[in-house]
Amino acid sequence: TRSVFVNLGSAGKTAPAPWNNWLGTRAANSVISNLKDEAGAATSFSVTTVNAWSSTTNMGHITGNNNGTFPDAVLESGIADNGAAKQIKVSGLNASKRYNLVFLGSQNEGLIATANYTTGSQTSSLDARYNTNRTANLNTLTPDGTGSVLATITRTNGSAFTYLNAIVIEEYDPAITLLEPSNLYVEALDRTSINVTWADKTNNESATNGYELQRSTTASFSSVTSINLPANTTSYTNT
Repeated sequence: TRSVFVNLGSAGKTAPAPWNNWLGTRAANSVISNLKDEAGAATSFSVTTVNAWSSTTNMGHITGNNNGTFPDAVLESGIADNGAAKQIKVSGLNASKRYNLVFLGSQNEGLIATANYTTGSQTSSLDARYNTNRTANLNTLTPDGTGSVLATITRTNGSAFTYLNAIVIEEYDPAITLLEPSNLYVEALDRTSINVTWADKTNNESATNGYELQRSTTASFSSVTSINLPANTTSYTNT
């Protein structure tokens, strides 16, 4: 497997390697090509903003110690738009491989900032409001005849803007049928409940028990309660 990381945002808001920095407001049919993977090797991958994005934002929600899904340098800034749905095209892909596309948006304010990310029959939703740890994931994708995948980003729930800080392209062999989830995050909601979230990286898990979450009242997990969750689940609240 290999991954390519693309950082979007305002001019000067660079992120360190392995991030490919694509900064400034994006025009229609703007392209970044010759992207490098996490090892610094050149790839054939390119990303195109099919539609223009109207602005950038420097109000991403940072953690202060780089413990989010991506570094604070990525969370801090992104591109933004308040118009119609936007399309992102990823090209230069290998038809014999499978791909996951990961998107992150972040905005440090209380306004609704939800969007749907869609390709084919798959849709993943993301709320960019105060976001440091959640992503939208489109999984197990096969490139079309041109070696491309097209994703559409649509504002939902009356959101004023769509925000996009990062895109990650994950390539793997189709012999790998299941990829383990990532970005596990646990947050206390109050004295008696917690919320557990993670990124789903597979699109072919069992429909009724795609995930098993284990809960215990001891640190050694000497006594375990197993909780089966449907396919594509990305959160669970325990009370």
